Amino acid sequence: MHERVTKIIANTLAVLVISGFIAIIANSLRIFSESRDVHGPTVLTSDAAGKVYINVAATLHVLDASGKHADTIPLAELGLYGVTLTDLLALPDGRLLIGSSGSPAIQACDLALRRCAPFIQSGAQPVSAFKMAWDAQRQRLLVVDGERHRILVYNRSGELTFESRGAEGGLKLPNTVQLTTEGKAIIADTNHHRLVALDAASLSVELWEMPVSNDLGNFRRVWPTDFVLTGDQRFWVILDDDLLENGDVLLFDADHKPVLRLALPADWDPIKLHARESDVLLAGSGSVDLVRISPQGDAIESFGDPSFRAALAEVREQRQC
Repeated sequence: MHERVTKIIANTLAVLVISGFIAIIANSLRIFSESRDVHGPTVLTSDAAGKVYINVAATLHVLDASGKHADTIPLAELGLYGVTLTDLLALPDGRLLIGSSGSPAIQACDLALRRCAPFIQSGAQPVSAFKMAWDAQRQRLLVVDGERHRILVYNRSGELTFESRGAEGGLKLPNTVQLTTEGKAIIADTNHHRLVALDAASLSVELWEMPVSNDLGNFRRVWPTDFVLTGDQRFWVILDDDLLENGDVLLFDADHKPVLRLALPADWDPIKLHARESDVLLAGSGSVDLVRISPQGDAIESFGDPSFRAALAEVREQRQC
């Protein structure tokens, strides 16, 4: 257990099938406190300039678009002590939103100044597992709050402007939200085993759904916890098992059909995808790794220069102690 410090706070509703009924056991933490344990990457994003931001243990690493190590920022320098990160989001104004298990839940950070301030100024705070997306057209922040099965929307000043109802026929443990230029908000609806597209303006009208059941991966891995939509309208999706770990990474084509399963080691434990113009980055928590996937999925390469790769190797070594 000490060696297997798994995924981000997000998402641990363990679901068991007993006598034909689904029993929801818990939506609990899956990572021990950073102050006590060393864990691999759990959050990943990039900004308009192509800089990549990824956490490893209690440190935020910044890489340029080619993988050159540009900065190393202990979370303590940002005033974040003993928290578990749930998501990262680069805002158009240059600030980095850091979602965590701490209070306040979302901090807007100027990394150059090593200074953070609460983003949310009024209304409900997300709880535990949550993911973020910036709606550039409407200048607002969308948050899918997994534990409460709801969507929260904040304006650019951090004021709550919308809160959807939780559960009862709606989303069930939503994970990851991505906005499209065609006016869709696509969400991983984990406990309904699907991706679902909502009208981005109202966030209430379902436009389509994509069931993630498939014959390519393990039959137990049907819980979508992360996805990215690429420029050619295909989806890379992480499908976890019923403990929300040790998932498969599948590629679905533009017609929502599964066409490829990545060949990953059994203990790799993929946790976060991030689409870029010419490739997709994939972070592994169990493997403490970051790789680059070719557009067709036919090549997987290590990402990051020797300095960053050494930082990953050091964390792997610490986890063996």
